[in-house]
Amino acid sequence: MKRDLVGLKYNLKELGKRIYTWIKSPVFRVHILKILTATASILLLVGAYHVHITYAEEFIAFQALTTTTNLNRNVSRGVIFDRYMVPLVTNEAVSVITYQHIPNTSVSEVRRVANELSAIIHLDYETEIRPVLMPRDRQELFLMLNEQYVRSLVPEEAGAGLNNADFHLLMIEQITRDHLLTLTHAELQAHAIFVRMFQGAGTTANIIKENPTEFEIARVIENMVNLPGVNIGTDWARQFPSDVSRDIFGNVSTTQQGIPRDREAYFLLQGYAANARVGTSQLERSLHQFLMGFQYQYALVAGNQIEINSGLPGFQVTLNLDSEFQAIVEEIVAEELLYARATHRVRRYLRETYVVVSNPNTGAVLAMVGVVIEEDEDGELIATMNPLGTIHSATQVGSAVKGASLMVGYQTGTTTLGQRRHDSPIHIRASIPLRSWINMGTVDDVTALSRSSNVFFYRQTMDLAGVSHSQGGPILNWNPDTEAWDIMRDLFWHVGLGNYTGIELSNESRGFHSGNSFNDLLFLSIGQADTYTAMQLAQFGAVLATQGNRMQMQLVQNIYLPSNETTGRQLIRGFQPNLLNQIELLPEQWANISEGHRRTVQHPEGTAHWMFSGTDFNAAGKTGTAETFLRNEHGSMLDSNGNIVGTYGAGPEVRVNNSTFVGYAPHDNPQIVVAVISPQAIPTGATGGGGSVAVIIARDIMQAYFDLQIARSGRR
Repeated sequence: MKRDLVGLKYNLKELGKRIYTWIKSPVFRVHILKILTATASILLLVGAYHVHITYAEEFIAFQALTTTTNLNRNVSRGVIFDRYMVPLVTNEAVSVITYQHIPNTSVSEVRRVANELSAIIHLDYETEIRPVLMPRDRQELFLMLNEQYVRSLVPEEAGAGLNNADFHLLMIEQITRDHLLTLTHAELQAHAIFVRMFQGAGTTANIIKENPTEFEIARVIENMVNLPGVNIGTDWARQFPSDVSRDIFGNVSTTQQGIPRDREAYFLLQGYAANARVGTSQLERSLHQFLMGFQYQYALVAGNQIEINSGLPGFQVTLNLDSEFQAIVEEIVAEELLYARATHRVRRYLRETYVVVSNPNTGAVLAMVGVVIEEDEDGELIATMNPLGTIHSATQVGSAVKGASLMVGYQTGTTTLGQRRHDSPIHIRASIPLRSWINMGTVDDVTALSRSSNVFFYRQTMDLAGVSHSQGGPILNWNPDTEAWDIMRDLFWHVGLGNYTGIELSNESRGFHSGNSFNDLLFLSIGQADTYTAMQLAQFGAVLATQGNRMQMQLVQNIYLPSNETTGRQLIRGFQPNLLNQIELLPEQWANISEGHRRTVQHPEGTAHWMFSGTDFNAAGKTGTAETFLRNEHGSMLDSNGNIVGTYGAGPEVRVNNSTFVGYAPHDNPQIVVAVISPQAIPTGATGGGGSVAVIIARDIMQAYFDLQIARSGRR
């Protein structure tokens, strides 16, 4: 047994020696290497099988994600035309130098490209550098160029224990305005280019310079290999080939301005880059979704450009505006204002007039004109255009609203068909006499309109408020919170007075409410309390013309796909008249309101008769005169010498009358409404026809409209 164990140990020892000798032999190592190689090959084959067969689609998507960059390029903005396809807003191609960020590019490499590009182009300091570099940008630049110097300015005890970010801020605080003044133009220019390179998202091209010279373009092309991401491209600039004021169209931001801060969240959620060009005001803003178009999209795959979407220029927009007629209206208003100021001293305060002409049946705005008279350096009177004053400037319009007051009377029963009231001064204790412009005696509802009786509507309003009085005595049963306020303003609101008109423009004014005294309530009925705009007055005129239909006021007519043709274009959105609400009255009541407005213009006793005498377009309308205080363009009351009341040396305030008119023609088949507001047309109590300014302008506009239609029919 013992001998067997010794033999086993000997055999195992010998086996171990043989195995050890075999392992150390080159043959064994070759076999092991073959096995490892075969195993690795099998694993690679299995992996390749999974990648190319089992997970082929996922791998391709991942590869595209890591090697492909999707990029965007701007397209030209949509063109705007008038109703007869006259171009109002177009585009002009502009050469630009751009920078497109390349993925995985380091900041230091971008800085190198900015410096090299700065050496071959020139940026103007005032227009191209100063707006780009904020004070903090300049401080960062100074710190980058002079870090050791700035570090030396930091007190040792102040910087102790601060982390890098806080110490950086501390260094920035040491940089003063005097330090920044040492920066050279070359340093500022290179940094401005660097800042512009990071203005937008990585998918958009950032514009570095607009309108480069041919020499600059050539230099950039020559050095393109050393300027990765830099390219020569084309952008667009808005052009205004017509004489229509560009204020109506508004503005588009530049790439430096980008999306406005007040709408930043909205645009970013829509996928816009921070430096995207967007409409910021008026039609450019309200129609931005149509005018912007669809960006050209392409993929950059291993340096090769592959088109994804060819893009689409902005849609074409036609307006209801008639540019030829607009120019005629501007000329009529400007000539009348200049003539009035030059020939009538009593009109020396007349500064502005606002006019809206529309189609009462559709709400289409045919012309919107604002003219402001100013003095140049030599004291000469010049006319400047302010069409947005038709929606921004609100003032008392006087008796032009009496048609709305009669509607209140009919609806509430405080005035009946043919009702007669005596027009003579109303004397109330501790109050000024309440009178019409002339004592008329007994007048009915139609005559109250045509001759413009204040007293008729004072008495109607007193009945509505439930007050009573005896001549010379106090007012009885007066309640400042009477529902008469709500009743009257609700009706006025539903005819467009004091309400938004729906016009596609920004910051439309609703006007302002007066106080709540008894006299304020009476003055509300004759248009001398609340304030209204010319656009609101035109909308009210359409209610009169159509006998109850309040139409949305609309500038935009049709929207088409972009095309080089003026006919056969594809319509995207057509014009649709929008009825906002209707005023319900009996046909007989509408007939009386209509007749009152017809007599105002055509009856010998009508307040506008002598101005319209001899015309043949069968007009109807209502004049208005509202007493107010002389004010400057900022709303401050002035004395007769133009000094602000309440300041040293200023005299008392000056009372003036606004001149207004709202009318339509022809009376039996209305085609147009004309609303005119001429604030401060004449001092109160003065003679000389100042109150007729608005009526004369309205008459001439109506005549011009029908003359133009005849001329156009002859052209055809």
